[in-house]
Amino acid sequence: MANGTNTTNATEATSYVYHIEIVKFISGSSVANIAVVKASSATIAVELPNVVQLSSEPLSGKFRITCPIEGNDLVAEPLTTDELSLHEGTRWIQQAIFRKCPGMYDKLEVWSAANFPYRQNGIGLYIRFIGSNGPKTQMRFVSGVNSPLPTTVAFNQIKPIPASTNLYYEAVPFEMLRTYETQPQVIVNVGEFPAVCHNLTCDFNYTIPVGEVTAFTYAANTRQLQLTGVDLPANLS
Repeated sequence: MANGTNTTNATEATSYVYHIEIVKFISGSSVANIAVVKASSATIAVELPNVVQLSSEPLSGKFRITCPIEGNDLVAEPLTTDELSLHEGTRWIQQAIFRKCPGMYDKLEVWSAANFPYRQNGIGLYIRFIGSNGPKTQMRFVSGVNSPLPTTVAFNQIKPIPASTNLYYEAVPFEMLRTYETQPQVIVNVGEFPAVCHNLTCDFNYTIPVGEVTAFTYAANTRQLQLTGVDLPANLS
């Protein structure tokens, strides 16, 4: 009013203050302008930017995530997590899966897909399996039971990277490997103590025998040993 008092009576007001709220950005405009009209005076036009509109109603309710199952067979009523709020962090969602899904502890990681800038509009998640081989059923979003999502909400889920069909084998222990070597390395011990080989090379050379001893005689008086055999070397040394 003229004395400076605030009033909501249009007939007593001498100046007017309009509050226009912008909630979120969109790619197009919903209206071109807003006209504010007083019955006893001229029309005042308040122009709007052409890239904004008032926000749609935020999502309400909670969701659940179905547990993965080995193989590709769908289950009519799979296990699910507890009800989760749309504002839950990825670490908390990951822990919720660990608590309710058998055999999944530390077998997956949950990341934010960042499909929606505001959680009031939707939520997107990446779920990556680690240390778990073989195909699994598609994990799905489902509405909460006690606090369901609106029926107009659409659920979408895909497998961007399907499970591989390759087999993975653990490493073969060294003691199960067999190799052919002409001069294999050996460990030499003298008594119970390890010995150092000449030039630090402890190899053992396999040689093909050149002869065979078939009989021998020993003369005690002359202390001579006489060998009889086949293909014995001619060099007596």
